Amino acid sequence: MIAYIKEPQYDGMDAVTARSKARVDAESIFDRRGYTPINLNIPSKFSTSGFKRFKWHLDSNEAWKKELSKLTEKDTLVLQYPCTDFNLLLPQVIKNAKLKIVLLIHDWERFRHVENKQEGLGRRIKCRIEEKLLKEADKIIVHNDIMKQKMTDFGIDKDKLVSLGIFDYLIENIDRERIQQRKNAKDMPVIIAGNLTRKKSGYIYDLPKETKFNLFGAGYEAEKKDNVEHRGPFPPDDLPYRMDGSFGLVWDGPTSTTCAGATGNYLRINNPHKTSLYLASEIPVMIWSKAALASFVIEHKCGVTIDSLDQIKTAIEDITEQDYEEMKENAAVLATKLRSGASLDRSLKTVEDSIV
Repeated sequence: MIAYIKEPQYDGMDAVTARSKARVDAESIFDRRGYTPINLNIPSKFSTSGFKRFKWHLDSNEAWKKELSKLTEKDTLVLQYPCTDFNLLLPQVIKNAKLKIVLLIHDWERFRHVENKQEGLGRRIKCRIEEKLLKEADKIIVHNDIMKQKMTDFGIDKDKLVSLGIFDYLIENIDRERIQQRKNAKDMPVIIAGNLTRKKSGYIYDLPKETKFNLFGAGYEAEKKDNVEHRGPFPPDDLPYRMDGSFGLVWDGPTSTTCAGATGNYLRINNPHKTSLYLASEIPVMIWSKAALASFVIEHKCGVTIDSLDQIKTAIEDITEQDYEEMKENAAVLATKLRSGASLDRSLKTVEDSIV
């Protein structure tokens, strides 16, 4: 049997910002492949009070042990990492359970925080627990070959690493008419979708004035600007029909000159989910040249790369209308695969063939 931990879903901002979209999509693909869901039935949020936090870890630990005791060494458990119901004793619980463990990596905490000098005692502790969990796993689905190599450099056995390639973005019963009604052309504003807060995406408040932008997401804090239009947040399933513009921008960090800081440097090894959103929506991508997915964009001819946001105007001027239409066509080909879950399906099939 192959089982997975069924994660709790929340109302409110999660439903609007698509923060949980990749995890929800993964569960849909697990279900489609016939995996058995396991509900832990523990509170997902705990108090900052020291005693209550300690009690939450104990309760969580008991819930994990109880459910995993129902599985045998012949069974396989798939975990999405970081785990929603993560507790400090999880690596030991998994080790004691004596079953096969598969991790689907959404974020690699060590590289995202510690390697970018955002350490702190809490993060250091979490990274040590993470390292134990990675070493206990039998197979790990990582974002791409760059992340795969980086994990190998950190001592993780390369034979248990499987590259996803790119995240899927499931859209059931795509409305072709609404996609065609959306306006996308070379000379239209550049699209930015995602978390628009200054803390998460500082570069948005330093955009070049000679380029127009359409923003989609929550948290925008700036006053109205002539070259920036904030279209507001939309639910993940509705957003693909709303994104008028030319290219979907994949950028992160505090500045427009390069991708820097913890979030910017993280682009060097991770697969930003917004890349999948744009491509699943049949929109060409504009991405930082040093991002891990830049090679994917070049290989599939579905967008352009830039070193700085100041290069956007020139980059767009340098491509012809025919070039742009070809990029749209290539994005549409990829969209069919991403909307159906082909990437994770392929990776899970590889895992199943090797350990089940």
